[in-house]
Amino acid sequence: MYHAIVLLILGFNLELNASLDNCIIYAFIIGTLLFSFSIYGLVLSSANNKKIKFLGPITPLGGLFLVAGWALLIYKFAV
Repeated sequence: MYHAIVLLILGFNLELNASLDNCIIYAFIIGTLLFSFSIYGLVLSSANNKKIKFLGPITPLGGLFLVAGWALLIYKFAV
């Protein structure tokens, strides 16, 4: 939920011409998609007793992208 709010705020406030701003937005989008949908997939597949195992390692990658997005955002406002 917080990442979606941050994406909305960033969409209205960042200049999309700067490469750092694009990296921040892409990191949040990719991280949210990988993290959230891999968890949704794991939960829904285990509810059907057909657990999809390849989604497990995708969740930490999504979290890594989210952490990178936050780190880049903090770096942008610190500079």
